[in-house]
Amino acid sequence: MKKYEFQSSRFYKSWVFNNHVPPVIRRVRGPYRWVRHPLYLFMILMIWSCPDLTSDRLLFNGLWTVWIVIGSILEERDLVLEFGDVYREYQRKVPMLIPHRPIIFLFFWSHLPL
Repeated sequence: MKKYEFQSSRFYKSWVFNNHVPPVIRRVRGPYRWVRHPLYLFMILMIWSCPDLTSDRLLFNGLWTVWIVIGSILEERDLVLEFGDVYREYQRKVPMLIPHRPIIFLFFWSHLPL
């Protein structure tokens, strides 16, 4: 069972009636047009934005960053198994954690051509 399955009533209906519901493929919008894991990116930015960088803080930031990267790689495996070629195409077009588009496009880019 995937963690994102709990976010809708589709999971509960399939659990009660004991049938498999195919995944819903939604349109890509918002920050998911720039990176595949925007919440992880902002968490990394938050932990590294602390101006007081002591040795224990450096260790915490490094370990937490490694944890987020490994977790996102493992999550991507589950998403590829769940959505297949559609998610692979999304992986080819959108970077995982670091946006590669110039900052100007972040505000004016309205649609990702998928």
